[in-house]
Amino acid sequence: MTIDEPYSMYSPPPPPRRRRRTWWIWLVAVGGAVVLASLVAAAAAEFNALTHHSAPAEVLDTGAPGSPEAVKPLACPSSCFTAATNKELIPGYPVLTALGLDKDVYPPGTYDPVTAGQIYRSDLAAWRAANGAPDECFFAPSNSPVGSSIADGQTENPDVVTFVGTWGAASQRSFVDVSSRLFPDTESASGYLRELATNIQNCHRVEVGPDNNRQVLTVQPAAALAVPDSEAAVGWVRLGTTANQGRAYVMDIQRGNIVVRVRVVTDGTISEVKFRSFAATFAQTQLGQAPVG
Repeated sequence: MTIDEPYSMYSPPPPPRRRRRTWWIWLVAVGGAVVLASLVAAAAAEFNALTHHSAPAEVLDTGAPGSPEAVKPLACPSSCFTAATNKELIPGYPVLTALGLDKDVYPPGTYDPVTAGQIYRSDLAAWRAANGAPDECFFAPSNSPVGSSIADGQTENPDVVTFVGTWGAASQRSFVDVSSRLFPDTESASGYLRELATNIQNCHRVEVGPDNNRQVLTVQPAAALAVPDSEAAVGWVRLGTTANQGRAYVMDIQRGNIVVRVRVVTDGTISEVKFRSFAATFAQTQLGQAPVG
């Protein structure tokens, strides 16, 4: 697997300076964009590369999933995060190197912000083009906190989504990316997380790809993450049905009116234990110490 493209299933719309988001994300994290035709070939190449790397067996944390409700929620609109918060969400190199990641693949500032509606439209187009099923698992391949389910009313959502950055390894077999979404208030962000938590519980396996090359992957809820009282976090682990299909660890962390997605896609060189340590540190420091307006 190489890290020439960010590995997510979908991508923000054009113009230039957009992160292409792979739709085979987990199968590979394959590139997919609003201009799907030009990116499907790249996605397939990434998938083929990933399936040639073996993922060591790992016993996953099967603890109870996290609650989508913060113990002491930060009240917005009285105290809200803004676009300026994104500069606080850049992981430090010490925590990145602890994951074995030492390469700026798409550093902060590579991509312009887009709206949740734009992302949802391209995500849905990619899901349909990939024959994704079941629809309860629509959320699973995405690399941003948008579209926890397929529903009317999301196509014009004005919430701002920012792709903070993607960092990889010299070996080019694993990467981490961070994205954020600014909601109008705390209740909107909490509602998103509640819906996502329900869908994670209802999604056990996802299928994508053409009938003659159908890929089946399993999805299971992530165990609760230790976060500050003002935050809530839910996530999932995606595994291939064979050991060499790679895996993804994903956590959506909410504080006030912002939801931040931290995600690792790996061939197995990054363990769930390391990811959880990274995500907990991120929740305590980057997000937990971000100033509010």
